[in-house]
Amino acid sequence: MNETNEKAKTRRWIPCADHDVEAMESWLTDLAAQGWFLEEDGFCLAWATFVRGEPRPVRYRLTSSLRSMDFGSEGWLGPGEEALALHASYGWEYVAKRGNFYVYRAQDEDARELDTDLQTQALVLQALHRRENSAILSCVIWGMLYPLVLMWTDPLLTVLEAGLWPFVAFLAVVLWFFGSRLARSLHYHRLRKALQAGRGLDHRKPWQVHARRHQVHRVVTGVLLLALVVSLVSLLGPEGEAPAPPLPFPTVAALYEGTGWTVEEVDLSGSRRPVVFLAEERIHWEETAQVTSPDGRSAPVFLLADYYDAASLRLAEAIAREELQRDRKALHKAGVPEVSLALPPLPVDFALGYQNNVGLPTVILRRDNRVLRAVLLLGEGSPRSLEDCLSALASSLTAPS
Repeated sequence: MNETNEKAKTRRWIPCADHDVEAMESWLTDLAAQGWFLEEDGFCLAWATFVRGEPRPVRYRLTSSLRSMDFGSEGWLGPGEEALALHASYGWEYVAKRGNFYVYRAQDEDARELDTDLQTQALVLQALHRRENSAILSCVIWGMLYPLVLMWTDPLLTVLEAGLWPFVAFLAVVLWFFGSRLARSLHYHRLRKALQAGRGLDHRKPWQVHARRHQVHRVVTGVLLLALVVSLVSLLGPEGEAPAPPLPFPTVAALYEGTGWTVEEVDLSGSRRPVVFLAEERIHWEETAQVTSPDGRSAPVFLLADYYDAASLRLAEAIAREELQRDRKALHKAGVPEVSLALPPLPVDFALGYQNNVGLPTVILRRDNRVLRAVLLLGEGSPRSLEDCLSALASSLTAPS
């Protein structure tokens, strides 16, 4: 861009919320008095583009419509032809759209006001108020109630699997946008009540008073959204390599140690990380192997383990309870009855065995603050019995952490 163009245009941070009609009108009017005039369709996110002109008194007015202005609607594209023609006959030109409002300006000091009927203005603001309340309801349903329904039976496991920070970031964003929407709704309500009481809008409202607060709001919004995106990227990204032994529970290789059978890994995946304030360690381990005897006989072995070293005994009890509830929910969804497994005496505080929704032996074990849910498949001919493997898994919980 050459020097002339640089002087002919400028971009400014918008210091007013898009719902603060009075402050926006006042800010645009002040800039016009300095020789800066809003460019046609000059709003872009948090920026506004202005063109240089001769400083002069210009009035800006923001007006809305009873029709929807949501994305993709006719109202979103701009005012209708009839409205444009009517306002042009009054001496007002359409400039841009900002939020739920159309921006007009009049350079003629004698141009009549756009909206002279306060009750009509109140009706328009009532429509905006209702749309804002509808947005608040959607925020509550989809941002709060729906996630709660999804994680109703296992909220603790959901947080442990996602991590505390993604959960906190999501909750902070939902509450922040709920509060922002509520503030907008209350603002429209106050303006509507003022109009119904016969008090017109303050077109010269001091916009500088709330400019800093609006900038802080914008920064906080950006920081929260960035934190949510970063946490979701880390959550949705591919898992790293499976955690390397030693692990606090036996793997397939450890279970078959001393049998003389060789273990060949077929597939191995998992993750290992702490969860702040909730668990010193959470391990997910999924292992498929082929065990082979010295004489060539082989059998498939599958081990899935979810291990938690909880921050307290109460959390450990809740984890064990939610693991059981999650499996029972899966059984119910699959239409499969729960089949209990007879377990040998195990050195743990809590032990429960059953077949999961695909018929594999599953056990939930807890010793003090440590919980282990394990799913086992031992192929025919395996030298290890289910009781042997369960005893080895339970004994691992008694070892020092």
